[in-house]
Parts: sequence; structure tokens; C-alpha cells
Amino acid sequence: MYSELEQYFENIAKNHISINHTATNKHFFRIDVEEVLTRITTKVNYPFLSLERAEFMLAGPNNDNVSQQRTVALMYIDKYAEGDYDAINTIYDLSEKVAQDIVNRLLYDMETGVQPSILRGFNVNTVNVQHLPLHPTNNHTGVRITLTLDSKYNRTIDKSKWKDL
Repeated sequence: MYSELEQYFENIAKNHISINHTATNKHFFRIDVEEVLTRITTKVNYPFLSLERAEFMLAGPNNDNVSQQRTVALMYIDKYAEGDYDAINTIYDLSEKVAQDIVNRLLYDMETGVQPSILRGFNVNTVNVQHLPLHPTNNHTGVRITLTLDSKYNRTIDKSKWKDL
């Protein structure tokens, strides 16, 4: 479920020392990429991790063997001083490292069974990390991480949800 996924990535933000999210010092948000690139101006603690989206599609060779493939997009964003190109390179280097740390944590949690319900079917072949463009006025950048989580789809109908069944 989405709320379980959001909680999992918020915990990632709480436990990663480069992000250091807390209830009083927020470094984790649920936000859209356009908001990050255009509207973030105040009340943001850098660096931060954001859960951009978590949509899913159904797939399978037939209707009896259906899986739910959830695409998750995260962004790790940090701020730089205008014209400080060394800082921009440092942000890109750190952002890539944090992205690798997150992937490694997903693998660890999946392999140790810490979060099997949402990480079941995670495969590193679905991970894509892209540098975000430099923001011309807010002076922040980072990486966007996308990945796919594959899980069994429960196609059992809940007859209590239907008046005619």
C-alpha cells in the first residue's frame, strides 16, 4: 500500500546520516518533481529526500498470474550558492552516493526480510538515477531515482463492496 511505502522511505530519510530527517527538522517530503523544480522557496531543510510518486500497473501472461508493478520515484536535493560550481559537483557526487546507499538499503531490507511486503520483487535492473537540472533561482539540484517494486496482485473480489454480488 502507498502509506506503507511512504513510511518506509520516510524511515530511510530518518536513518541515513546525510539526510537526518526528524519530526521537528523535516528533510523528507511527498512532493511532485515540478514543485521541486519551480516552487520550493521556503521552509525546506536541505538536503532532503522526497517521494515523488508511486504509481502501479498490472502485468502478467494471463489473468490467473497477475503481478502489481509499482514505479517509485524519489529525489535527493541539496542547495548550493549561486555560481559555486565546485559545490554543484560535490552535490552531484554526494547525490549519487546517497542514491547507491538507498539502493543498497533496499537490497539489505529485502534480503533480511525487514520489509518483505513492499520490497518483494525489487530488482536492481529497474533502478535509474538521473541528475536533475540546476534550478536557476532556488539554486538546488540533485538526483532523481526511479525503481520498480514487483509484487503479487490479489485478484480476489470483495463481495461486500458490490451491491449486486
